[in-house]
Amino acid sequence: MKEKRPAKLLKTLLLAFFLFPVFQAFAQNKFYGRVVEAKSKTPVPYVTIYLNNTTFGAVANLEGEFEIDVPDGNYEVIVRLLGYETLTFFINTNQLAPQGYRVELLESEQELEEIQVEEERDPSWYRNLKTFKNNFLGSSINSRKTEILNEESLILNAESSPGELVVSSTEVLKIVNENLGYQIDYILKQFSLSRKEGRVVYGGNALFRNDESLNNRKLKRVIKNRDRAYYGSIQHLMQALYFGKAIEQGYIFKEIRRIPNPERPSQELIDEAKKIYSASENQEVKDSLRINFLNKEKLPEFARQLIDTEISPDSFIRRTDDGRVFLEIKDLIQVSYLKENEEINYVGSANAKNVSFQKSIIDQLNSDFEIFPNGTYSDTFGLLFEGYMAWEKVGDLMPLDYLPENIPWRAEY
Repeated sequence: MKEKRPAKLLKTLLLAFFLFPVFQAFAQNKFYGRVVEAKSKTPVPYVTIYLNNTTFGAVANLEGEFEIDVPDGNYEVIVRLLGYETLTFFINTNQLAPQGYRVELLESEQELEEIQVEEERDPSWYRNLKTFKNNFLGSSINSRKTEILNEESLILNAESSPGELVVSSTEVLKIVNENLGYQIDYILKQFSLSRKEGRVVYGGNALFRNDESLNNRKLKRVIKNRDRAYYGSIQHLMQALYFGKAIEQGYIFKEIRRIPNPERPSQELIDEAKKIYSASENQEVKDSLRINFLNKEKLPEFARQLIDTEISPDSFIRRTDDGRVFLEIKDLIQVSYLKENEEINYVGSANAKNVSFQKSIIDQLNSDFEIFPNGTYSDTFGLLFEGYMAWEKVGDLMPLDYLPENIPWRAEY
């Protein structure tokens, strides 16, 4: 079955960027327990247990026992082994069970032989693969040095839903990021690309491993690349907001207001025009109604108005007496990062002369929205990003436990 090739997307994608609702500090806690089979209660050895989107993980021993040193905070725990259903749950280091945890795994109901992936793929599969990689790994400098080792496990569906590319995988994706020095095990939970809306939504679970083969010279280059990927990222921005150092770190903020779209008549006028259109037999009148009212119904109801005055982060950050920090963006916020320019790959070679500071737009969907010290937040899909932060993808993703050496809040952990 041939797959349809999605049309070229808009340069700036509206992305429900996935982050994982956890936070950390460097105080260590012991998270330990035993993995057993749910029905027989017998130990399950060699199970992988890790904290989502970090480098913290372990493999259970022959008795199913595991132990992980965990920094303070809330974490999503991933437990997986081939032949069993992947299990996820949350822990809080303030409430860790002193007796440890018994983790019960259910055998997978899907037999391995039921998963069939064609060995021969037609040209449309490779076109869709290129589209997927461009919108999942990205097109940045780091992304172009990132490789999926088991691409053959990907299922690229461009036919079930017209104008949409949906991707899943029969295996954990094995990703190698040469520039950042990480090997990533990635469980792809969701990927959909809408050609019509110019929108990408993706999410998953990631375990990072450092490349231990790097010599000193390569390691210095990797650290430089990691710092560059971190600064200006969503993680960096949220940490800077949490610790009250966003302006110091090079961010400026402006309000974007939603206003009624002056190009679109009110719905009341459009509805009235529909009634007149249906009742009229005058073609000139009908043509006028169609041009001036009916055809404009599909226009967005609201337009955006940038208020060209810098605002303080305190205008959309709320701090409670017990030290918690909440994001309260009423409309939209434009955020500019002044310490790093956009990449040429973002603006395109034809617009190389127009390279400027990195600019993004943040839309908050959930009013009760807490942010944490490591730059993550309570609602995984509670923010929508446009612009530069939406353009950066998995190829620029950093583990939550990474901090540059000179970051000012490192000492506060």
